[in-house]
Amino acid sequence: MRSAALAKSVMISIENYPEVVIVADRAQLVSAVGNLLDNAIKFSPNGSIVKISIEVLEDHVKIVVADNGPGISEEHLSRVFERFYRVDDARSRSTGGTGLGLAIVRHIALLHGGDVSVESTLGEGSRFTLSLPMRRLPVMEESTH
Repeated sequence: MRSAALAKSVMISIENYPEVVIVADRAQLVSAVGNLLDNAIKFSPNGSIVKISIEVLEDHVKIVVADNGPGISEEHLSRVFERFYRVDDARSRSTGGTGLGLAIVRHIALLHGGDVSVESTLGEGSRFTLSLPMRRLPVMEESTH
């Protein structure tokens, strides 16, 4: 995503990056976070900042991607994760895309026992949160042999 961000002079800021290990399909999670980041860059104005943060809670991890784009009106928020749904067809034509990215993110989240949500304010931007369960690996006792 670095080249897309550089082309628009969008800075990607990692706000919180704790060391945490989750059991998941790496390629699918890269795809999910990549889709969120790609959208944030596409819809952010030139020279803005896209923020990524990771929050570790007791039983799950939240990956948050926030932008300063145009935001999404409340009437569209409940549908943005539907396949082929576009908030604004004219804007989609100028930025590209098929309307599948957020549906893919939701599908990957659900496959991992998690979910994805969005908060948005028109004129201020959007905040997408990918929530994944923490599966603690059993601690292996050291052998005394």
